[in-house]
Amino acid sequence: MQILNGLRSTVRSVTYSTDGRRLISGADNGTVTVWSLKSATQEASCTFGDQRGQAGNPIESVCDIPHQNRVAIGQSNGQIELWSIEEFDRGPLLISEEPPFGPISKLSISPDHRLLAVGGWMNRAALWQLEDQFALPILIDMPTPVTDLAWSHDGQSLAMSGYDGALHLLRAHDSMHTRRQFGEGDSLIALACSPCAPLAAVGDTKGKIVLWNLDEGAEIATLEGHQWVIFALAFTPDGRKLISGGADRTVRLWDVEALEEMHCYQWHDRWVTSLAVSPDGMTAAAGSADNSIVVWDLDD
Repeated sequence: MQILNGLRSTVRSVTYSTDGRRLISGADNGTVTVWSLKSATQEASCTFGDQRGQAGNPIESVCDIPHQNRVAIGQSNGQIELWSIEEFDRGPLLISEEPPFGPISKLSISPDHRLLAVGGWMNRAALWQLEDQFALPILIDMPTPVTDLAWSHDGQSLAMSGYDGALHLLRAHDSMHTRRQFGEGDSLIALACSPCAPLAAVGDTKGKIVLWNLDEGAEIATLEGHQWVIFALAFTPDGRKLISGGADRTVRLWDVEALEEMHCYQWHDRWVTSLAVSPDGMTAAAGSADNSIVVWDLDD
């Protein structure tokens, strides 16, 4: 296990580089950091300013662009930037124009690496064609702020969660929108899609995780163990394990086939706010409101 220290604010988002050698984190104080996982040290960092040029514009989401040595960085002011991971000190490669959808909540790259999905707090989502270098995106009006989003395994649909307690599915080729209500309507905060099956996991404000069949539009099972809000979910690349983290300060590892909790870890002193799994599925990283990141071996 590695503990990455030295940050001064809540870790809102973490993502692995495609080769698994680096971890990129985004923090509440506007700092993006590139970490070497071999040495558990910072390779580079940058603090993003707000529109007045002052430091501290929160980083809401960081997202690796597979096999391109680039990371997408989404800020609370609605700005998206693309940076080189290996040459981070050179500054942004591309900056989006006037943000058309307000503060960003989450970024997610499609399985074919062509579309960048953007969730927003102002009841909007967007799809950017990366090949068009941030030309005007496809905008989608939503009935709720988008708390999280993820692509289906085949890239045909974008799943989104929100405060209305529903799972929203957007068909990529024609933007057809369907809505699936959950239980008593508790706000859904975290969402993840399996990379190899039509399966989504959603986490709510009461600590419940629901597994959902995207093709059939039906609930499969409920996973219970967390005591409070679930802030982050992540599947392993083989789809056999699910990781969850939340306000009860725990990280939990679930067996998706057996529908059982495998491990419960409590490394952090405050909320677990972000999760990522390495491309080879061997390790995972958990960011926290205690300003630290824990990286651990999933076989332990």
